[in-house]
Amino acid sequence: VTALAQFAEKCDRRAILAASALLEDDLEFVRFSAVEALAHLAGRGNRHAVAEASARIAHRRGGVRRAATKALAWVAELGDHLAVAAIGACLEDPDGMVRHAAVQALSEVAEKGDARAVAEASARLGHHQGTVRQAAAAALARVALHGSQLVGALRPRLEHESWRVRLEAVETLARVAERGQPVALEAARARRDGDGSEAVRRAAARALALIAEKGDP
Repeated sequence: VTALAQFAEKCDRRAILAASALLEDDLEFVRFSAVEALAHLAGRGNRHAVAEASARIAHRRGGVRRAATKALAWVAELGDHLAVAAIGACLEDPDGMVRHAAVQALSEVAEKGDARAVAEASARLGHHQGTVRQAAAAALARVALHGSQLVGALRPRLEHESWRVRLEAVETLARVAERGQPVALEAARARRDGDGSEAVRRAAARALALIAEKGDP
């Protein structure tokens, strides 16, 4: 794999196909060497590399899906909406290592504040599986602009009719909001002072303790 990356010409289609095939290797170190080789050979926006990585996103083996997710983040153009959607879908992967890779990959294929990336993460905050919701929250923390965009993504769940949903949204806010961020503080105070659930009010108080600056009410 190293020789392929060193001696093949940039954007050489045959070399890209060879490196892509190694994303399916049985050995993890070979798969991730292939990711690096593919990124070196193709750079961003090479349609052959993007197609090869995308084709393996749904592979039956989790290790291959993980390598393909990483590769796609490195070879797709920044903000490529198809790549963002494909990586966003990986936040739902049954393999925790793939979900973890997707969290990082989403922030690598999209710039901070990218609306599509924020939407992909936000859409999974209500997933029925807690592990997916956790991955979505982690991704949201990476791709959303801290402040109104972040709180805006959480707001439907902060105001949900189910106290359990509001509770989880408050806990997510506590994990991902920056300390002293006014919009986040306002959202947490609203739950602390006006929520109908004692559990939510207590969680909001804990959230405020985490994100408030010294001297904030």
